[in-house]
Amino acid sequence: MLHVRSYWDEEDIDFYWEIDDEGWTVRHVAIVRATGFVQGAASLDEWNAAREAGTLDAYIDRYGRVAEGNVNTWDPDWPHDEITAEAYEAVWRDARATLDARHHDG
Repeated sequence: MLHVRSYWDEEDIDFYWEIDDEGWTVRHVAIVRATGFVQGAASLDEWNAAREAGTLDAYIDRYGRVAEGNVNTWDPDWPHDEITAEAYEAVWRDARATLDARHHDG
């Protein structure tokens, strides 16, 4: 697995990606840098399970969408930094806790 962080300055969003050995996004997190607002933290396995169960809309409402496409087809100059699995897991846990609390309060 590859774990990376990238920044999209046009929208001021930090993206955190967990990418499998074939280049597919397994999980990703999107956080607005200026405010810390978590836009999403989605998992491909959960996405597929929700789609099969007919609960995909509820999943998207809670966790957002899974990033599409293979990183091997992305712009070769795509700016990103590799991060450790531990750093990724910390971001993932915090983002999911935030989204779960928001949904519960919601």
